[in-house]
Amino acid sequence: MLSAEYFAGFFDGEGTICILKRDMSLVVSIVNTHQPILLLIQAQYGGSFHDRNDRGSYVLKWVSNKAVPVIEVMYPHLILKRAQADLALAFQHLVTTDKRNRWDSPETKLQKLEEREWFRSELNGLNGSQYGRTDGV
Repeated sequence: MLSAEYFAGFFDGEGTICILKRDMSLVVSIVNTHQPILLLIQAQYGGSFHDRNDRGSYVLKWVSNKAVPVIEVMYPHLILKRAQADLALAFQHLVTTDKRNRWDSPETKLQKLEEREWFRSELNGLNGSQYGRTDGV
């Protein structure tokens, strides 16, 4: 059994949090060449596992609402990806809340799309900064 601390440390080094532009969905993933560790993580924390045949690596990922409990397990122990986790949780809360209001006006829908794009842009900025840190450490 893997501890939450180990999982968070492994994720800090090997994981990614992003928002896909095509459908504005949250994706939490780990890509690695060592299949057994990803299968061990999957057995404990779920997720979908894929073999990337052409690249000699494997990916374990959680999408949208399924990503939230995974982030919450790791969150207290994240160091490098804490800011990304904050944005991801806020983004997914916004998306979940938005789905309850299906009868929005076109203006409101545009505003919500702009909010989602802001989260995606901020997350991309953090992912592009050195080690995901923006506080100068």
